[in-house]
Amino acid sequence: MKRSGSEVGSFRASMQKKFVRYGEKFSRRLGTFLAAQSAIPTTPYIDWHHIPEFKYLIDNTDKIREEVRGILQHREHLPQWHELSSDQRTFKNTRDWKMFMLFGFRNRLNKNCAKAPVTAEMLAKIPGMQTAWFSILGPQSHIKAHKGVTKGILTCHLPLIVPEDRDNIAIRVDNDVLHWKEGEMVILDDTYLHDSWNKSDEERVNLIVHVDRPMRWRGRMLHNFFCWVLKKSSFFKEPRKNMTDFEDHFEAVTMRANETLEKMSTSGNK
Repeated sequence: MKRSGSEVGSFRASMQKKFVRYGEKFSRRLGTFLAAQSAIPTTPYIDWHHIPEFKYLIDNTDKIREEVRGILQHREHLPQWHELSSDQRTFKNTRDWKMFMLFGFRNRLNKNCAKAPVTAEMLAKIPGMQTAWFSILGPQSHIKAHKGVTKGILTCHLPLIVPEDRDNIAIRVDNDVLHWKEGEMVILDDTYLHDSWNKSDEERVNLIVHVDRPMRWRGRMLHNFFCWVLKKSSFFKEPRKNMTDFEDHFEAVTMRANETLEKMSTSGNK
């Protein structure tokens, strides 16, 4: 017997809930196994020296900051974080959290990377790099507490632009609060509950990089398989398409701006 549209919709919603429920159970068990397989500490915060390639980013903080300042000239055209995927609707009420993606799920966004070539070149040399973007958190904003998907990935922050009011700009992972300082890399295990805030009157900008956790071979194999499965799911298909759309839009905006400046310059020289 043929089902009505409402019945099909209810069935899909029911299956999606089951998928999420069982997925969460599997993710918790996977996290326990990956933690046991980790070749580095599984603490909320992790010393960046465990991934020595990050030194290139740290040593070139000034160059990366210069590139992001160019991008921020068109900040009004940058997408809000929750616009990347419907799965990010948790952050829809975040006052002002924008992003500029460079690499997504190991895929290089060439047009965006062309806006930050020095940064992109260094990122490409980091082993196990999954995703990288500039995170722009506006004044009086709070990113509510949340957890990451897998223990197999580490979240790394390089603060680039930090307001002078440092006491009111921080991240809390588990029960440990840390205040940002420009050029000081912070690596965290985002499977711990964490939130971040900017209670100052200026924006805060970090370079965020997701990298594979260094693990023994069994953990690495299972993690790679888990990532492969996720990338085949709708969980990744929507944000991948949105990233491309946002990239094309930003490219068009900057091209029009450059053409306008060129015309003004030509007109002024006549």
